[in-house]
Amino acid sequence: MELIGTPTTVSVFRPSDLEPHPKNTYYFPTDSDDSDLEESIQARGIIDMPLVSDTNVIISGHRRVRIAAKLGFEQIQCQVRHYENEDMMLYDLLCSNILSRGGTAGLSSLYASRCIMELRRLYGNVGQRNRDLATSPIGIHKTVAEMAEELGMSRSAFGRAQTIMKVDEELAEKLDPHISGKMLCEVGTLSPEAQAAMKSELPANFDAAMVADMVQQLRAKDEEIRRLEAEGKEMEARLDRMTTKLSSMEEAGADHDLQDEIEKRLELEDKVREYKAQISALRDQMRKQGKRLSEAESESKKAKEAGVQYVEVAPPDYDDIRKENEALRQQVGKLSQLNAIGEFARTNILSLQNITKTIDDTNVTQRVKAAEIALGDLLRYVQNATA
Repeated sequence: MELIGTPTTVSVFRPSDLEPHPKNTYYFPTDSDDSDLEESIQARGIIDMPLVSDTNVIISGHRRVRIAAKLGFEQIQCQVRHYENEDMMLYDLLCSNILSRGGTAGLSSLYASRCIMELRRLYGNVGQRNRDLATSPIGIHKTVAEMAEELGMSRSAFGRAQTIMKVDEELAEKLDPHISGKMLCEVGTLSPEAQAAMKSELPANFDAAMVADMVQQLRAKDEEIRRLEAEGKEMEARLDRMTTKLSSMEEAGADHDLQDEIEKRLELEDKVREYKAQISALRDQMRKQGKRLSEAESESKKAKEAGVQYVEVAPPDYDDIRKENEALRQQVGKLSQLNAIGEFARTNILSLQNITKTIDDTNVTQRVKAAEIALGDLLRYVQNATA
């Protein structure tokens, strides 16, 4: 990893005339303790000159410039570079800070992920096969494998970084100092709705265990919603097919069969509405559950401040909520299976009716009729079970 190959000059600046790079604090946390560096600068001055652009923007050395201003230095020497575009300046900002820290290992998972993903963009973010097609805003092309070797990390770390960057930015800032990178990656797998619920309901005082518990609950909700949405889409597709079929039957003048098909379509429409209502209820339950956990934590804090022993942090109905979630998952699975059986019965009844019309054999006709009655009984059972 090397800085942009731009000629560097040395010039003198007043610390107050230099501006921090606008994205410095986004990629690199502000160190809270500058006492050691301040003591060194006060005793020996600035040994390693800061790097700045010819537009007076600090690229490397934000802390040194800040301390120099605090100590009342009238002038400091800086290395100065001219950058052709903002991306080149950003690249040097990333490289100089990563190099001075000895790599990304000293950064938290969130800040390291931000650096990794930005470097991927600047390098063109391509595989070896497409290297010739890469477009890099800084004119430096590197594959993921080359970046991994350069930064001293595994290629899987790039996948984790990509997932962490899916976490809502405000939520990520709140969680990052308190949870592991693995758990932050778990949060990144949640839906935007689940992350929004966590962000709004996470209490001020939380720990990693509480976050892990919320992730588990919200993921269960996400999975239920995805299942319901998938089944809802399948039902809507069946509605479309049924609508086409009704149109064909109406043109053919099949009045008796047409009425039966209309009734089936109305039943299917009711099912679609029911699935959408269940999805809406699950999302509402997701928000309410997060709120109850937040309120419980708030009560725990108040009790501790008052010197009262408060043992139960979780809501009184916490176990009931878990049981309800499990029961709901089982119910969704059962409904899915029953719907599949019902679809099988409906399809085969129609097939038998069509086949019977073309066969002139009493024995076969009687057996087909018996099968049709059995399938009809099965269909009615499924309809009653899913009503």
